[in-house]
Amino acid sequence: MSKHKLLAGVINPYALAEVALNRAINWKRVKTPLALLERTLGTPAGKLFDPVHHTVAFALAELEANNIRLKSTTALAGGAADARKARGLQGLDVSEDVLKRLLPFLGGSAAGSPSDPFTPAGASWRDVGDYFEEGSEFFDPVQGAVGDCYLIAALASVAWSRPYVIVDAVRQSGASQPDTLHRIEYAISGGSVAHEVSERVPVRTSDSWFFYARSSEAGEIWPCIYEKAYAKIRSGNTSDQPPYDPMTGGDPVAACAEVLRGGSVASYTGNAGTSADDLWTLVRANSLSYRTVNPMTAWTYGTGDESPDKIKYDDASGIVGWHAYSVLGWDYYNNEKYIVLRNPWGQHEGKVDIKSGPWSAYDVSFWRSVTLNSGGVFAMKAAAFKKYFAGIGVAK
Repeated sequence: MSKHKLLAGVINPYALAEVALNRAINWKRVKTPLALLERTLGTPAGKLFDPVHHTVAFALAELEANNIRLKSTTALAGGAADARKARGLQGLDVSEDVLKRLLPFLGGSAAGSPSDPFTPAGASWRDVGDYFEEGSEFFDPVQGAVGDCYLIAALASVAWSRPYVIVDAVRQSGASQPDTLHRIEYAISGGSVAHEVSERVPVRTSDSWFFYARSSEAGEIWPCIYEKAYAKIRSGNTSDQPPYDPMTGGDPVAACAEVLRGGSVASYTGNAGTSADDLWTLVRANSLSYRTVNPMTAWTYGTGDESPDKIKYDDASGIVGWHAYSVLGWDYYNNEKYIVLRNPWGQHEGKVDIKSGPWSAYDVSFWRSVTLNSGGVFAMKAAAFKKYFAGIGVAK
């Protein structure tokens, strides 16, 4: 099993909203996503993004990260108050109605044999797409309703910096209606761990929408397959239907090294003791023509109160506490130094000291123009990055 420092682990609240509403949402078509998120989760938007408020995305992740299994139920027998107490959710800032809708799905993996298959409430394991539609790209991986932001950020960083690392090692399992099996390899604890997993992933029974990781590229499933293999590693489950909640909480820099393999080593820099200029220079030192060529990730403080500047993780800042981000590169514009980041939710960009307009970086063989303040991507001034982020790391 992979052992990580719990640097990040918030659940994607947009994915939780879909679970609560029991339907897929095209967030790009929603005029006011935060308002819908606020109404659905029954919590003011200003409290949704800082763990200090004990809102649902953090409270449930905290329990899972600390190996406190939530008992899966189809109903809250004994009433909501008893259910909260039984699950350690007293003080959770979420309405009773929302809690009733979330708990059956976020029930956690039941204790049992490591070979027991697991299926979330309301889900079926199905083959719903092709491994690649085009190829691996940084904007493909999107986090779902489990606290593995560190892994999804790492997958995006590796796909951007070292695209040839994300491969499809595939075989068929038999001659008659076989499963397509993918061999996914991670570097774990100094060794190599590989698992064969089928293309069947847990999706909502009613419409085949993804509960967990998905790709922003329609019909593509490589992020789902990488996540499924990692769920087997973190849970120790040997079946083709592993539980996903043991993945909650981890280290995005270590995850980059695990995805890279080949003896890669993770190195870390704390923002509090490093100048903004030095942080920007660190990103430049691991980049070529504005784009990172060694995978980099960054993580935020456990709460805004833990930061030296007592910043706020809220809807106004756009930055999320106890969260991991991909570092895509750097920019220098109007005498200002910027660090380019991506939120693995595929949306919800930072709003503090950000750059507008496109950002261009040399993507191996061509100049790619990336739209900022969309798809989770934003360029933040180095001084603001130092203030809002706890640290940054690189794997090489």
